[in-house]
Amino acid sequence: MNNLLEGTKIVIIADSITSLMTAKIFHFLGATVNIINNNESSIKITLKMQDNEILYWFLVEDLNVIDLSIKDDSSELSNYLKQSDIFIYSKISVNVINETFGINKLRKLFPSLIIGIESPFGLDGKYSDWQTNEIIDFAMGGYMQFCGAADKEPLMIKGYQAELHSSLQLVYATLASYWHKIQKNKGEIVEVSRMESMLNAQVWFVPRWLQEGYAWSREPSILIPCKNGYIIWGLQTPEIFLLIERIDLYEDPQYRTAQGWNEGIVHVKELLREWCLSHTKEEIYENAQSLRITITPVNNIEDILSSEQFAYRNWWENKKHDKHGTIKTPSAPWKIKTGEDIASKKNDSFNDSEPALPLKGVKVLEVTNNWAGPHAGRMLADLGADVIIIERNHVQVTRSKHLFGGDDNITSNFYNRAHPFNQLNRNKKGIVVDLSKEEGKKIFFQLAKDSDIIIENNSSRVFPNFGISFEEIKQHNPNIILCSISGFGATGPQAHHVALGSNLEGSSGLVSTIGYDKNNLSESGGFYADPIGGSFGAIVSIASLISKRQNNHAIHIDISLLESVALFLIDGILSFQKNDALPKINGNESEFNIPQGAYQTGGKDCWLALSIENDNQWLNFCLAINDKELMKFNSTKLRKININKIEDAINAWAKTTDHYEAANFLQSKGIPAGPILSNWEVASDPHLFERKYWLHNVHEAVGYQKWDGYPWRISKNWKMLTVPAPLFGEHNTEILNKAGFSEKEINHFLKKGVIANIPADLNMYIDKSK
Repeated sequence: MNNLLEGTKIVIIADSITSLMTAKIFHFLGATVNIINNNESSIKITLKMQDNEILYWFLVEDLNVIDLSIKDDSSELSNYLKQSDIFIYSKISVNVINETFGINKLRKLFPSLIIGIESPFGLDGKYSDWQTNEIIDFAMGGYMQFCGAADKEPLMIKGYQAELHSSLQLVYATLASYWHKIQKNKGEIVEVSRMESMLNAQVWFVPRWLQEGYAWSREPSILIPCKNGYIIWGLQTPEIFLLIERIDLYEDPQYRTAQGWNEGIVHVKELLREWCLSHTKEEIYENAQSLRITITPVNNIEDILSSEQFAYRNWWENKKHDKHGTIKTPSAPWKIKTGEDIASKKNDSFNDSEPALPLKGVKVLEVTNNWAGPHAGRMLADLGADVIIIERNHVQVTRSKHLFGGDDNITSNFYNRAHPFNQLNRNKKGIVVDLSKEEGKKIFFQLAKDSDIIIENNSSRVFPNFGISFEEIKQHNPNIILCSISGFGATGPQAHHVALGSNLEGSSGLVSTIGYDKNNLSESGGFYADPIGGSFGAIVSIASLISKRQNNHAIHIDISLLESVALFLIDGILSFQKNDALPKINGNESEFNIPQGAYQTGGKDCWLALSIENDNQWLNFCLAINDKELMKFNSTKLRKININKIEDAINAWAKTTDHYEAANFLQSKGIPAGPILSNWEVASDPHLFERKYWLHNVHEAVGYQKWDGYPWRISKNWKMLTVPAPLFGEHNTEILNKAGFSEKEINHFLKKGVIANIPADLNMYIDKSK
């Protein structure tokens, strides 16, 4: 059942990849989607010029496509909007919508309509009118600076990544506003920017500068060569010695403390690399997973098209293309299971004076760790949901690294001072419960009774090992929505395998598309799968809430991080099948925008992203840098033939400039260019300041904090919640009292270790003998 939004009607103008991927996701959710192909701004024309009509075909297949001129046929568009719940378009269509209707008139004509507008940088601010394209979007979203090798230029991840990230945030924010509208019958205007969507998908990037003083650039690759390719080692623990048959080191006390492990990790990696060279990636993967070690292979697109895991979960759909025959296309990266219909439960948490916070009154219980699950919970909390996180009684990864002041700043309460945890868990309350104990499960089920949504992200065997299943949760709360986020999904031959977001970059095929050439691949530099899968978790959870207004039953959502990130490879997946060849690995180069690349400017590791889309831009660029010799390369063909000479000239010019100044200057000439932003530059970026992007709060263990804000703006009632993340076990008493437990019971739980306010494994981090 993926028809969660059955009956919801949506109109989307086909003016960007973001708009079309938004349409696709809404279609996956079961909504009725009408695509308007406006003659003046259709992305179809752009994709045809780039010989990529197959991408347009995939994004609009099974949708109702309407060709019309908005200027000439505004009455026809009005007729569609009268019958619709949500209307979405991108910045390229803003002028024609304003000229045809005007935003105020649009709201007056359709007062209950949710209007979603997507743009590269937002509708206001310093960069709002900048020329942009795929590489500029990626460069200014933060990811590019840390993708690639330390001694080479930064790399982009191709395939319209910024627009795909933006589509997730656009779907989520419009859905949350639609949920609000169902109860208040009031429309909203939602604005989403690609730059802020990309920044919001990162956890370590800006805080590493603000809280550690670390200027994050490209770091050594995590790819480990083996006999027939590469593998990725995710969570690094001493169990690796069992894999490489070094029992002596597994029993060595040095590797049983955080300090000893960190001191010896370089040697450990050398041993692993040496061992891997005599084993295949398939052999290493199978043996590692049998030991519960987070190692996965680096697959390519051909591998994933023949993957047993994808096949078992019926993820591929065979579609007939008029020109290219049968094409395998991705389906939704989630599965849905429902219970029996029961009486409807209405949310009565709104009152007439409440202007914003569309998820006010939605109660969420979160049993998560690392990134994907907390990211989903944070998205819900940021828009007003009441989120309680249940932690286990140990220092989870996001509490143990990236500490305020640096990782060598191990104070007695260091676990409350780690910025990944504090960023991912803002606006939530926290409790520590041992779910392996019967009394711990009693607490869980008591809290579940009063919840609308439960989010858990563990490997698919963890909850069953605790004796917690969807069927049992339903017995305590027959209205429940359970959102399970795992690496590979809850079914299939790899369902019980363990992986982090970095591992899934390899398994999904993403890594195989990033690099300087086919022999010099690169990972993203971050945990790319987590924010994508986490965003899908939040999206499908809200869609399930909406679904239950009409078909009220318990819903189990099974999110696969592997499928989530593989969907972001759609451009490469279709290209492989169209051309019967793997995508060419050629750094930042483009087949159509020539030249395109990253060029080093003055300053330490400072770079400019530049992309020339047409001959007129090339002429303007030559005039801008005062190089008349380059003007003779006045066609894409000539520039392609003479690319080495052109690259030499641009590199020589770039070294004499500042990347911010150069970008401003070139943009004034109508040339797509942008600084490849470092974390310290993002933290002081004038555009983000002007748009009031940043969120501020004061945390008890850290003090004043400045965080990445939200990638959405919702009407004039926009406001940001700024509650700091909970201390370890901070709300134990408050939450348990509210759930009906007495002080006597709470003290008993504390004494028996059922709940805790200090981690049980501190000895791993703090040597009390010194």
